Amino acid sequence: MYTKPDVLPVQVTLNGFDYSNDNITFGFYDPYVIDAQPRLIAVDGSTRVTVKGLGFVNSGETKVKYDDPAFPLKCTDESNCIRRADFIDKNHIIADTLPQNEVTYASDGKSVMWDPFYIEASVYNDDFTDNRVALYYYENPTFDSY
Repeated sequence: MYTKPDVLPVQVTLNGFDYSNDNITFGFYDPYVIDAQPRLIAVDGSTRVTVKGLGFVNSGETKVKYDDPAFPLKCTDESNCIRRADFIDKNHIIADTLPQNEVTYASDGKSVMWDPFYIEASVYNDDFTDNRVALYYYENPTFDSY
């Protein structure tokens, strides 16, 4: 029994002795999001978020989704608030964020403003985690005078 997410080689035999060796792999996917850094993201969407967790694999389909299960979000670019993520290692992926003016509540079209929303991860298809790690938009401070 193998108890952790990973990609492993698969070999087949018909006689119990001679195994195939054609570099076929099979993935066991079960990611879990523990944290995201930073949790405060710029309103212009320029922040790159590092998602920390378990079970990330380099599947070629790694992505994140920004959403709120209680109050679903909608993004103006028709992406369903999903962004491609870069695989770093089995415990880290990195993804771009969305500009605040492109993220609204699906029910009424109002901006999320300063409300929390959540980042989830997927390494295969659209099977996203449900760990609810909260993110918040922030506006860079400006100085009017000194």
